[in-house]
Amino acid sequence: MPMKEYLNCILKFIKKTWLFFLAFAVIVIIAYLLNINICIVKIVFGIPCPGCGLSRAFFSLLRFDFIGAFYYNPIIFIIPIILFFIVFYDIPWIKKLCSKFSIIILVFVIVIYILRFIYIYPNPPMDINYDSLLIKFISIIKNWFN
Repeated sequence: MPMKEYLNCILKFIKKTWLFFLAFAVIVIIAYLLNINICIVKIVFGIPCPGCGLSRAFFSLLRFDFIGAFYYNPIIFIIPIILFFIVFYDIPWIKKLCSKFSIIILVFVIVIYILRFIYIYPNPPMDINYDSLLIKFISIIKNWFN
């Protein structure tokens, strides 16, 4: 496969996603600096999502704190592989490999999520948000029956 095809895939990906990544980066940096929780799952349901801690893991990687990044979310180390598949999806051999790879990644993410609850809970980032909408709703329903 000529190098030009790989470069075309990269350019196509950048053209489609640069604005999203810029906006996302600005939001994450502001939330990090102001110590604001932006995890919608945690705000609504009270429990962390499988991606919880990825922002902190990314900032740990920027400081070359690989152990800290692993602690916050080990999934940070497979994101480059996932991005590779997303960027080069138009290339036939990658498209063919992608369906098998996505199942492996999904299983890996679920296992990591469960292990994080076993070994990290109740410490951040695997803590419970008791101010979540669901927990407030449950407490209101519970008060009706008391």
